[in-house]
Amino acid sequence: MAKAKNKYTIGTILAKRRIELNITQSDLSRTLGYSSPQFVSNWERGLCSPPLQVMSQLCDSLKLSKKEVTEMLLKQYRSEVEASLKR
Repeated sequence: MAKAKNKYTIGTILAKRRIELNITQSDLSRTLGYSSPQFVSNWERGLCSPPLQVMSQLCDSLKLSKKEVTEMLLKQYRSEVEASLKR
């Protein structure tokens, strides 16, 4: 059975907000101190999550509520743990 994907992951929220603000992946990666936009692309595609060390700056750059992002990350992590425990 295929795993249903949550359409509101941290990656989709980051991508949506970045696009709304008309910021490129390259611009955002440079702002965060990365040399390649691949980091941002990987987050947005759900291949990995942004490191906790950059979350505050990421929220500031994208004008996102730190509290809402924290709650979303916790919810996403909880779903992943629950799915893993069901296997």
